[in-house]
Amino acid sequence: MNLRSILSGALLFLAACGGSSNPDAGKPVPNFYDPPSPLPEAAPGSVIRTGGVPNAPSGIRAQRIMYHSRTNEGVDIATTGLLVMPGGDPPPGGFPLVAAAHGTTGIARICAPSIRPFSAVKIASSDSFYDFFYKSWVDAGFAVVGADYQGQGAPGPYSFLVGQVEGQNVLDSVRAAQRIGGGLISDQLILYGHSQGGSSAGWAAEIAADYAPELKSSGVILGAPAASLYDLLELAYRGGPGATLPTEAVVFLYLALLSYQDSYAELEANDIVTEPYGTEGLPVFQNVCAMTGGAAIGVNQLLDALGHSPRLPFNVMDFFIDFNDYPQPWLDAINLNSLGTESVDTPMLIVQGCKDTTIPISTNFTYFNDVLCPAGETVEFTAYPGQTHSGVVTAATTEMIDWAQRRLRGESAISNCAIPPSCP
Repeated sequence: MNLRSILSGALLFLAACGGSSNPDAGKPVPNFYDPPSPLPEAAPGSVIRTGGVPNAPSGIRAQRIMYHSRTNEGVDIATTGLLVMPGGDPPPGGFPLVAAAHGTTGIARICAPSIRPFSAVKIASSDSFYDFFYKSWVDAGFAVVGADYQGQGAPGPYSFLVGQVEGQNVLDSVRAAQRIGGGLISDQLILYGHSQGGSSAGWAAEIAADYAPELKSSGVILGAPAASLYDLLELAYRGGPGATLPTEAVVFLYLALLSYQDSYAELEANDIVTEPYGTEGLPVFQNVCAMTGGAAIGVNQLLDALGHSPRLPFNVMDFFIDFNDYPQPWLDAINLNSLGTESVDTPMLIVQGCKDTTIPISTNFTYFNDVLCPAGETVEFTAYPGQTHSGVVTAATTEMIDWAQRRLRGESAISNCAIPPSCP
């Protein structure tokens, strides 16, 4: 059995975890996600359509949204997302809005979180994507808008860790939500992201002054962000304690290679992959969907079940060329898409678990100590001993919501740059 057969089986294994008790069950990507053709050009954030979401619980307002955004080349494109609001009356001025940028779910259209946010899938201690990432904010009285990212939901070039694109998608989802919400949503805004979404929210904060100057966020919250891509890649190749698990590193590298190839004309994924497994994996990973870390874990479990693991270990060098041999244009793109290229004139909170094996916390200690603090940013970093990559989302919920509410009340944020965070 070749790698493509193995991973295609893994895709079926992972897709089965999503549940099927909704009217969209027979449609991997519902018709809602097909944009008008041709797409009438409109300003970024302009609303194309809205629609209901199967299995939405009572007591909330939930709808899928399709809106205009921009590609890496500045071309108009349709993108999608999810807008959720509390069911009761809003406070004076409307519900404050959280732009919640999600972590890795894949790059294919079917991987959009807005397609089945309420369906059964286990993430950390949560029973659905909504429970994991949105519910606590809605329960606390916030409206939440989550961009799917370009290429997920509506068709388009892949955008995994393409910072400019994902940042634009996040900001344009805010513009769309405020248009759709009318008097229900206020102009108070918090940018929030986890993992891949930490990069997306960070990029949204960095480009907002130029791309969406009318939007004024009161704070930025980054949960275990993919901030320093070069450091993450270097650690993945080094392996061992303190590095991303090899299984997850392989998945993330494939998603990034395919996305960068789509976004930068001078880049070819074939320049990075090796023969035979590396090449075989390219078409497979265009279709793999899972929550952050789930694709790698699921594939690895399937390999174990089939008895392939001893003969086919999931190591970075089995699929990709040596990091020292990366062509310079690829290294330039990796550095270009790391956070820290622009200043952020908004208070920032970073939270991360010390037992994170997906994004090593050491890379974000470096981002905090060597990038944010020297730039004079108002940033607070809380490290959670014993918490994992996904576990910190739940563990830090109280801190994140309290921090956001204090920013909305106009209370001054603090910085702990003078006392750098650490893990036991």
